[in-house]
Amino acid sequence: MAYPSVGSIDELECFLGQRGTGKSTHMVDRILECVHRAGGGYVIGHSLGQRLPEQLPKELGGEKLPISYYASITDLDKGLRRKPERWHVLAPANKYEFPDHVKGEADTADDLIKYAIRLSALLRVRAWKREHPFSLVRNPTKMRFEGLRIPPVVLFFDEGAAVKGATQSKTKIDGEEFKEFLFSLRHMHIALYWCLQDPNARTYMMMSQATLIHVHHTMHQYAQNAIRAAGASDDELDRIEALQGYESVTIQVSATQRKDEPAPPVTKKQIGESDDETPNPPRAAED
Repeated sequence: MAYPSVGSIDELECFLGQRGTGKSTHMVDRILECVHRAGGGYVIGHSLGQRLPEQLPKELGGEKLPISYYASITDLDKGLRRKPERWHVLAPANKYEFPDHVKGEADTADDLIKYAIRLSALLRVRAWKREHPFSLVRNPTKMRFEGLRIPPVVLFFDEGAAVKGATQSKTKIDGEEFKEFLFSLRHMHIALYWCLQDPNARTYMMMSQATLIHVHHTMHQYAQNAIRAAGASDDELDRIEALQGYESVTIQVSATQRKDEPAPPVTKKQIGESDDETPNPPRAAED
């Protein structure tokens, strides 16, 4: 099965609900489906600790998850080169939890987004060069990537509140760089999966741009209001209020609600001048 073409990956799924309601399990099951449909992909994510399920429950197939954890993006990048088929998760130690063992500033969820963008840019540029082996074009801003078939980057956050760029406040809805990233996912060939306990904790654009919203049990009235604003019907809200355990309701967000903007052109800074400055995908990306 051929990889999907650039521009055809349109996956931004949000998983909402209280702790212990199965959001993470639901998310990793959906990621497995995405990778299967795409015929492969580079799965990278962020977790506040090593908390992801190691195996799906029997009712979801019981599949073991190929997860590797890393304390830094540098180590994650090395793991990606060695074993591209695994899921590579940034889970830096908390310096307040382990003050004697954590030195300096840890890599963040926002740093992982920048890494994903660089990885995506490098994959697209390499694919373009394979398709145009005799071209004299060297400036990536002059390359057109639509139609190139490459494995997607599948990016996930086990707790979206860790992304500071998605902060919502009275004075600033969200970081401009994060907003640009969010509107450019399809053009960057990135699928995004996002868990959050409270949809009000981060910018409303996460839900307004979502393709699917999976709602688990939540009692918070403000959370329900946010879900209503995202497009949930009265019937869906009634079913959400009655949820128990690991049950969930999936809301199909209307395509007319989504804002689509072209991705900014790939820059020389994004692809870097050497493999030391930017992620270097394993050889499998070139097959």
